[in-house]
Amino acid sequence: MVANREPKPPKTWKESLGTGKLDGDHWYHILVKMFLPAGIYAAFYGSVYLFYGASMASRWAELTVLFLVPPMGTATIVPLGMSDGFGGLTMALTVTMVDLILSMWICWWFVILHKIPLIGKVFIWMEEKAGKKINENPTYKTASWWVIFSALLIPIQGSGGMNMSIIGKLIGLRADTVITAVAAGSFTIAIMVAFMVKVGYELYQQSPYLLILFIIITIQAILIIYMIYRWIMVKLWEKETGLVSEDDPA
Repeated sequence: MVANREPKPPKTWKESLGTGKLDGDHWYHILVKMFLPAGIYAAFYGSVYLFYGASMASRWAELTVLFLVPPMGTATIVPLGMSDGFGGLTMALTVTMVDLILSMWICWWFVILHKIPLIGKVFIWMEEKAGKKINENPTYKTASWWVIFSALLIPIQGSGGMNMSIIGKLIGLRADTVITAVAAGSFTIAIMVAFMVKVGYELYQQSPYLLILFIIITIQAILIIYMIYRWIMVKLWEKETGLVSEDDPA
């Protein structure tokens, strides 16, 4: 006589989208993971079309593609878009949207790489080794979120969100941890760049020398603050994930 087994409870939206795993997903979970990122892009394009017109919407689409191509990045696309007539907030949201979409696709479909012979086993080993310890401890999870967020504050070439999403998944972080950190970090640096561009333009109208002075002071201040902040966060990350011993004099 076969014992009756209790049916496994259906996978919730939080479990499906939060963990980034496909096991146990229903067909509607799969559809959302496939089409939600594209839907976000289409909705944003429609909004730009309504507010700025057809020609500006086409230019906006070009900028979203250029954002992914080095040497372009947040520090170049935001000023470029503002010079084309887009508002600073529009460009900040645009950069955030692109990073968010890329992060969603990477985090939700990264498990496909597990199917690659040999390499897939390496990915699984890395995720299980680091991910188990991080996800079981809220402190580790919080530190991981801040490390990804702080890394996004460097306006590197291309999409920092794409790079950090890959790194986040390789060390076994949950999809929701990576996606939210990427979105927050991307918007923070983008709105800062937009603000600097606006202030810089107004100073240039008064005197080019004021603009030069403003740029020098701003760069120095950002570098000093960020280097101190990132050093603290990296040391915290290494200590809490066990990458270095607490007794390590470094």
